[in-house]
Amino acid sequence: MKIKMMYDGKRSMRVVTLDVEEEEFAAMVEKDYALRLKSASPDEEVKPRKPMEIIDEMNLLEIKSWRKLNEKLDAYHAPNYKYEDEELSSDFADCIPDFTQLNEMKEREAYEELCQKIKNLLKPKQADMVISICLDGMSVKEYAKKIADKPNNVTKRYCRVKEILRGILQNN
Repeated sequence: MKIKMMYDGKRSMRVVTLDVEEEEFAAMVEKDYALRLKSASPDEEVKPRKPMEIIDEMNLLEIKSWRKLNEKLDAYHAPNYKYEDEELSSDFADCIPDFTQLNEMKEREAYEELCQKIKNLLKPKQADMVISICLDGMSVKEYAKKIADKPNNVTKRYCRVKEILRGILQNN
């Protein structure tokens, strides 16, 4: 019997066909039947399963973990598997996880953590000014327009806040 399996190569998904002897499948089906019969209750009816059903169950844990990862990334699209005459057809682009959102989430978390540290160290208006100018890349003139103040006043306040931060960092 032939089994078609997908695995992730270094650059792309690949389909590999394995030739497995019938005796090995028979032994696998018998062992699976014996284990399920042993764990079943006395009134429960247990029938031998086909080899593909057993293999699908073994792969179920891996599939579930793949789904969990991709659901967290909001990038999960269920692949389109069809078994027809021992052929596996699938849209392989759906099987490749997309990690771009994960990187964006990590960057966003780091940004928010840094903002929170700045807010804990400074007064609210000072923290807003430092976040806007240093982290968001806003110029002093733009920030002055935003708060409806003169750029000269904002520059002086910004210099005072930098001195405060320098003092805090030198003490730590």
